[in-house]
Amino acid sequence: MARLEGKIVLITGAARGIGAATAKAMQAEGAQIMITDIDQPAAKALADSLGPHVASTALDVRDPASWAMAVEATKARFGGLHVLVNNAGYGGGHIESLETLDQETARQIIDINFLGAVWGHQAVIPLMRASGGGSIVNIASNTGVLTMNGYSVYAATKAALISLTKTAAMELGPDIRVNAVLPGSVHTDMSNLMNMDYETFSSALGGMPLKRAAKPEEIAEPIIFFASDAARHCTGAELLIDAGQSTGIYFQMLPGHPDTPFHKLTQAGPEKMKPKP
Repeated sequence: MARLEGKIVLITGAARGIGAATAKAMQAEGAQIMITDIDQPAAKALADSLGPHVASTALDVRDPASWAMAVEATKARFGGLHVLVNNAGYGGGHIESLETLDQETARQIIDINFLGAVWGHQAVIPLMRASGGGSIVNIASNTGVLTMNGYSVYAATKAALISLTKTAAMELGPDIRVNAVLPGSVHTDMSNLMNMDYETFSSALGGMPLKRAAKPEEIAEPIIFFASDAARHCTGAELLIDAGQSTGIYFQMLPGHPDTPFHKLTQAGPEKMKPKP
């Protein structure tokens, strides 16, 4: 049996990137899917390519009224709702210093990445409960637990989304589960600002244990897990999918660096590096 057979899913920001990859993977697992995006023509084109069990509607996650219409459209088309994937995100302008980040961009990041998810939780709860319960999967980021320069407000919204996930899990259980997926660097239009191919994009990530970026399809898999009954005893969790980036920072002067063996770096055998008695 397909992992999502009988599940009705609403995915935000699903016209491209992680959202589109998730829609394709979930459709293959038997789900009925409402693809939503502020870019309605792109959402419709994807839905049309995936067959009769996939539909689309416009959704501006910043607007609670738009959320209400999207949920109603899902009910009208499929009769209920079991899974919400809060995937819509905005990164424009976040790769710059806190000192120069303008107010309009900062508000956009907050409204889309955090408040949009808040309104989404509120919008789906009644229909999800009427459908017998379900699962909300929030797409956060490893920057929510391990930030870096240039990501000030963006990272703060992802940390807030992780916190929201835990509070929502407490308040909405036992019938609605809420979990978060925390991707690292993913080869998508939003992350790949210089339009590099996958190999070039990954080449900058040598400081991670797995030494490459994720492909959107690799993020879809943990989303499917949280959406499926395989995760029926899992709520309030956060799952890092970041090639080990958040585990720590390699230091070349210590053993275990993947590219510079300790004895070659020091040009001395291990015996010579022992402390003097």
